[in-house]
Amino acid sequence: LPAWDQAWRSAAGMPRHHPLLILCPLFAVLCWLNCVAIEDWEQHRKANRVRWLAGLAIVASALGVLGLVSQPARWLAFAAAVSAALFLVLDRSRLQPGARRIAADLALLTPLLLLVTESVVR
Repeated sequence: LPAWDQAWRSAAGMPRHHPLLILCPLFAVLCWLNCVAIEDWEQHRKANRVRWLAGLAIVASALGVLGLVSQPARWLAFAAAVSAALFLVLDRSRLQPGARRIAADLALLTPLLLLVTESVVR
């Protein structure tokens, strides 16, 4: 966010609806989802909080992919959707809580996979 703020102030004509206005809160929801999921799994809660937050993240990501953000940022919105979908899969998995915690942290790293994929495609 500090880099975005600096770019906002220095660039004349930067669009009012910059992609980070959507993607930063989306990433915050994913980080919150990570914490909520780990807490629920470690305390063996059967609450629907993980499904609700993951669904919210998927809907927001889909809006981003469908055109609310610019082309380069769509990859990040797609990565957020993949991360949220992975949380849904993990919520239904039979992994031990420790393994789920590791997998949940790895689910937030999907943008790295997209970077590798994009560099291979080019």
